[in-house]
Amino acid sequence: MSSYLALQFATGALPFHYFIFSLFSTLLLLLACIDWYYLLLPNPIVGALILTGVGLSPWLLGLNVISILITALSCYVLLWLINRLYFAFKKKVGLGQGDMKFIVALATWFDVQQLAILIISASLTAIPFYCYHYLYSHSKIVIIPYGTFLSLSGIGCFYIYHMPSLFD
Repeated sequence: MSSYLALQFATGALPFHYFIFSLFSTLLLLLACIDWYYLLLPNPIVGALILTGVGLSPWLLGLNVISILITALSCYVLLWLINRLYFAFKKKVGLGQGDMKFIVALATWFDVQQLAILIISASLTAIPFYCYHYLYSHSKIVIIPYGTFLSLSGIGCFYIYHMPSLFD
């Protein structure tokens, strides 16, 4: 899929802003499907999302690479601390390591406020999934493929926050 998009961009059939949106959406949809079926967010795909985010975000967000990396690192440290506190109180993992890395990858594409809205919207869309499985499954342990909800929310947030600025 991405090679097709690159070919379309190279031949001039796909404008650059659509190419960026297509690349971002392709990576996120791939991660959404993998997480939905396998509860796994592969490091190579998340790494590609981080690299493209660091490469394109100075243009998208108007920030320098150092501030983007500091934001991503701060995001990871904050999520790690929250996860450790949750584990200390509940004695179970609240957020998987893949989800944390994925949120950090999204932090390279969005500023802090946009990332907060993305995480809140992903959480709000995951709640009905959780409630359904909690009520109707035989097990009361529900594992949420949160990366799927992050992906769908990320595509929506990219369209809302970045597509208008790409046309300027």
